[in-house]
Amino acid sequence: METVCVFQKKLLNLHLIIKTKKMTVKYKGIKIAVLLVLFCATTIQAQKYSIEAGYISPTRTQSIYGGRYPETFRGVRLGGNVEFDYKYNFSLLTGVLYSVVYSNSTQKMKIAGNNTDTIHTGIVKYSTFGHYVDVPVRVKYTLSIAKNLKLFAFAGPNINVGLGQPRKTDASLQESVTGIIDQLTGRVPVSGNDDLFRDALIHRINFQLGAGGGVQWKNYTIKGGYDFGINNLQRLDNAGSMRMNSWYVSFVYNF
Repeated sequence: METVCVFQKKLLNLHLIIKTKKMTVKYKGIKIAVLLVLFCATTIQAQKYSIEAGYISPTRTQSIYGGRYPETFRGVRLGGNVEFDYKYNFSLLTGVLYSVVYSNSTQKMKIAGNNTDTIHTGIVKYSTFGHYVDVPVRVKYTLSIAKNLKLFAFAGPNINVGLGQPRKTDASLQESVTGIIDQLTGRVPVSGNDDLFRDALIHRINFQLGAGGGVQWKNYTIKGGYDFGINNLQRLDNAGSMRMNSWYVSFVYNF
């Protein structure tokens, strides 16, 4: 009987120790979260709002079978930003920007047959619109060089979300070319309309890293930057890889 009581007492003590440790870890986590909130609350000095409009040119490049096939878009984007001031001229810049872009590209194909003197040719024309939303998160550094005149630079990630990408395809291929393409990829370009996002041909989410800079005079700002695509956008098998980079120039009005 005493042995059982001693064993139960040890189990109870062990349970209390584990419970105490869990509570300690929990309270430590709460304490860290509170400290982070207090740090942000004491560090952030103010927040400023702005609106932005400008030119953007994404380039989406497909790499397959040792070749690179870029497709360049051109368009406009507009949206709003919010900036949180920190110490030592640093700030955090984020916002939501909508862009609409267009591409009119032609892909010329020349494929050598078994007989090296035989060249199979084909042309595929693509007319593509793109609708995107960008959510940048940039660390910004500002340097005052004169009264009402500032220079700044920024860097950080950007989340590019595809809303829609309707495409019109006009294919003019020799029958021999379609046979070779079908053997290589199983997907022969055909004339018609589709949507690259809706039809699950490419991924909607494009994670990017970028940097840029600009100049601000009073409430007016001109800035530019470049974003590098990180993840592979290609969803199809045996279709290589695809990444999209973007450069832009914008006019910003600061409230």
